[in-house]
Amino acid sequence: MEIMEIIMSMDFVIFLIVGTVSGWLVGLAMKGSGLIQNIAVGIVGSVISGFVFDRLDFMDVGDIADPAIAGVFGAVILLAISWAIRGKENRPEGNSQ
Repeated sequence: MEIMEIIMSMDFVIFLIVGTVSGWLVGLAMKGSGLIQNIAVGIVGSVISGFVFDRLDFMDVGDIADPAIAGVFGAVILLAISWAIRGKENRPEGNSQ
């Protein structure tokens, strides 16, 4: 599938929704990090993983399940990377991990 076909498909809408929800949930779980930034990173991770999973023809679970699983996977991975890179500067005081 070409990039424009993906953008014009329902999969892209699912990537956006899943990325938004994943970013929002991670924002709630990780106190001290920016909610809007988490949502944006979640959306980007979801879209990137959707393109990668589609290119690799990685899954064939179902029409809605494929982009949802890919979206959650990408959003969580990119959010974890983002949080690790931000490191200590955004962790709440008194947490010396």
